[in-house]
Amino acid sequence: MGAGAADKHVEPSLMSVYLAVLLDKMGAMMVLPLLPFIARKMDSSPFAVGLLQSLYSLTQVFGTLLLGLMADVHGKRRILLLSLVSSSVALLAFGLSVSMWQLLLARAFHGFFSGTVSICQAIVSEVTAPEDRVGKMALIMAAYGVGVVLGPGLAGLIAPYGSLPVCAVAALCAFANFCLGLVQIPEIKPLKACAETKNAEAPPSSTLAGCSQLLRSLLADYVLAAVCFLTFCEELAVGIFMGVSALFFQDRYGITAGKLGLVFCAAGTVMVIFQGFVVSKLVAAIGRPTSILLGWVTRLAIFVALASLQFAAMPWLSAVCVVAGGALIDPSCASLTSDRASEGTSGIYLGVYQAAASVGAFVGPIIGGFLYCYEITAPYWMAAAVSLSCLPAVLALFRSPAPERHPAKEPFIISEVSPPLARAINRAATGFRCLADTGASMFTLPLPELAARTILHKERISEECIPMRKSRSELHSVQPRAGRLFSRVLLRQYSMNACDRSKTEALLLKWSQSHDGRDFAEFLMDSSKQLIGSGWIHMLNLLFAKKLEEQFQSAGGDECDWYWINIVVDCTLGVAVTFVLLQLSARLIQMMIPDQADDFRSGEYRIDGRTDAGKYAKQLAVWLVIVSSMKVIMVAFMAVGHSTLLVLAKMALAPFSASPNLKLLVAMIATPFCMNAMQFWITDSFIKKKGGGAEEDEDDIELDDRGGRTKIDHGDL
Repeated sequence: MGAGAADKHVEPSLMSVYLAVLLDKMGAMMVLPLLPFIARKMDSSPFAVGLLQSLYSLTQVFGTLLLGLMADVHGKRRILLLSLVSSSVALLAFGLSVSMWQLLLARAFHGFFSGTVSICQAIVSEVTAPEDRVGKMALIMAAYGVGVVLGPGLAGLIAPYGSLPVCAVAALCAFANFCLGLVQIPEIKPLKACAETKNAEAPPSSTLAGCSQLLRSLLADYVLAAVCFLTFCEELAVGIFMGVSALFFQDRYGITAGKLGLVFCAAGTVMVIFQGFVVSKLVAAIGRPTSILLGWVTRLAIFVALASLQFAAMPWLSAVCVVAGGALIDPSCASLTSDRASEGTSGIYLGVYQAAASVGAFVGPIIGGFLYCYEITAPYWMAAAVSLSCLPAVLALFRSPAPERHPAKEPFIISEVSPPLARAINRAATGFRCLADTGASMFTLPLPELAARTILHKERISEECIPMRKSRSELHSVQPRAGRLFSRVLLRQYSMNACDRSKTEALLLKWSQSHDGRDFAEFLMDSSKQLIGSGWIHMLNLLFAKKLEEQFQSAGGDECDWYWINIVVDCTLGVAVTFVLLQLSARLIQMMIPDQADDFRSGEYRIDGRTDAGKYAKQLAVWLVIVSSMKVIMVAFMAVGHSTLLVLAKMALAPFSASPNLKLLVAMIATPFCMNAMQFWITDSFIKKKGGGAEEDEDDIELDDRGGRTKIDHGDL
């Protein structure tokens, strides 16, 4: 009965928290689309427009840190109510401003008290269990998305009447939020009370001591540092995008303030759908680090497309992809941060997380506005570069340790002070050695032993292409054909070798580092399914590359371009399609042959502890059907969007087009090596058996009677 009562108490509390996030973001987003147009009426430059947005984020850095610390010490409800009423005053002051310095002052004041989301995240982390935290954080971001939907849409309706009515309605929303919070939002006991009742961590004696303690925590746990770096890079890239996109869409596509509000409305709708219905299930299937990786890849692709392509739907597509990527990144990062916080200190930890985001959001619009003055596409190339630079930090999250932390009191031997940290360092060193070996083997192609035979083969091809009686000019014109034929021979000889190396080594590295409950036999069967399916897809890629080249010969792409397109599409959009088809096939099998459904459950190969070849054969057959269906869908997608895809391929391979052999190496070997390794890593996350502990430590594993892996309970370390 006590548990049930607790549940009944928690849910209304969380509903009021979600409502606070929704109304706060709706008020803030009503003003955001108007910023460039208000600033331009005051004859401000694009740089000043970026500064207007950045100042909000700069003051937010200090506000989230200070308010987060105050929330832990004095109570989260009080600080949240203070933020809400202050936001209402700031929004009204912004609407009444008549000069640029007044606009800047109002935005700075609003930014300082805009830490609502981090305080609400702290409240959620205090009242939810760790296993439910990602889903609850996703609901916060879903409420955030509803605010993103309603705010610009409502602003678009009111904008024809002027900027003051928009700001007045936004201020009214913030004040209504304050009134509702005054009645509904519960009080979470401050840290002093927690310390008395549960012997929790005592509050720092001063702000300086709190910052020192926080810095030690960041240095002791690389996951915290990685997450803060990632959220900084994320907001830096999005800040660049948001800082100049209103000007970019107006200058290139003629989008007005009202239509821009509809664009943000569509983007917010996608955020709501992702956060409310997709994220929690997807994270449960593939894990938080993989979700973050998919979000980063999505944003990297759309930033490159913004800079290089131009078509009418680009404003809508870019906004949707940016928020979809954020939906995959933000809840997982916030959950990773709150997992590392001691009881009662989630406010300051999530405050630091939001502060890192605010630093990026401050710098981003300034950089975007500065670059926009020179070239309107330059900000998006910069955003793509920032997205690419943080991928190593994303990969570091795959080795995140268990969330329990016990900070060292004395600088003694690290294995004695913090055994989990010592094990993490040892495994990280092992991982770096494996990665170094993997990177070195990328260039270990079978060229030395086949050099003489390859050169002779090229000479024979050249002789077959050159008839006996040809003039000197005709002879030179035949040489490129010989080079292309030779490139195709190299493609068939080496691309399979390099791809298989990358796939196998990526899977071995993941299995050796993740300790996900599979024994080596189960890992081999999971891997062999992927390798067999990959070999089949590789042959289809060679076939379709040739057929697509012939079908769309007028578009100008060659077989090398089409092979590169096949690889990139299969390893990005194809992974998502494969995941959907796998889930759909499981449901169909459960409906059609429920008595045999257990035989087709992915990753389950044992009957009474013994490996059953029949289960493996059935799952392999289903997997081949799934990847073949995925390939058919991808070919249809490539046929429909062939012109855009060829432009992207030519742009990506343009630096190497002067040398056919270098282009061959990049398109047929280097790209498949990297993309297939990422594809196999992600796919392995959702084809393995469910229920394995993905974050078990190596020292917590022993072999059972069958040679399987068993968790050992050591108690408190």
